[in-house]
Amino acid sequence: MSLRKPLEIPVYKHVAGRKLLDLMVEADATLSTFDKLIDVLTELKVDIYSATIVRRGDLRSFEAFIDITESPLTLEELKKRVQSIPGVKRIEVAEEKLPGLAVRSFSYPLVIEEQPVVLIEQPIWAGFIQEFKRTYGSGALSILYHVGYQGGVVQARRWKPFIKDDPRRGIEALLLIAKAMGWGDIQLDEFSGKRIAVKVFDCPECAFLRGVAKTPQNQMLRGFLSGLFSEILGWEVTFSEERCIAKGDQYCLFIHEVKEPNKRQPS
Repeated sequence: MSLRKPLEIPVYKHVAGRKLLDLMVEADATLSTFDKLIDVLTELKVDIYSATIVRRGDLRSFEAFIDITESPLTLEELKKRVQSIPGVKRIEVAEEKLPGLAVRSFSYPLVIEEQPVVLIEQPIWAGFIQEFKRTYGSGALSILYHVGYQGGVVQARRWKPFIKDDPRRGIEALLLIAKAMGWGDIQLDEFSGKRIAVKVFDCPECAFLRGVAKTPQNQMLRGFLSGLFSEILGWEVTFSEERCIAKGDQYCLFIHEVKEPNKRQPS
């Protein structure tokens, strides 16, 4: 398992007993402007929980969750001080809607490489999966697999033109993207003419069942991997799950035993 260093996505921040704000500063593209901004906020005893800087043409946008609890200035005084920094074009502040809660207010929609994305927190995701399985029983397993399979195909088709003659390297890149998107710590463990093996630590589809199930629980991820590998390799890959954290294993293990490759039918 690789080193764990969580990436906190700055969608909202809640700290009880503190006064948090969402601060947006638009300035010229010179990074030294933001060096000065950080210096000013530090001087004014404003703490920064998280921040992003995005370039948009000739300007850069800085958005951050800040804590002004200890600052001696009023909000209006703080805004005037930031506005006086050379290069700053505009400043906006979204005050807390609930005590101690700051919510990202000046960046919408949420995108990755210009592709719109939807974030689902794991407790909500777990509720979706549990209720789906409870309502539809064994039929839910097949549906989840095929939904995941189509997702893997779509992802593979997007990146296939860049993979060219090195499928293993391309697959490893797509698994890394899936890991970055929160599908788990996915590792290509074996890739040969006889066997393909993928290990997944912390798979979100079954993490909430860790150690309490008697059978493997991954269906959507198993389908996603099968669709992705099938599309990239050009022949049908159907993974089976040999180990699962829901059964108490350390990781989920997906295996495809390569026999005579069956050329995929166009989908």
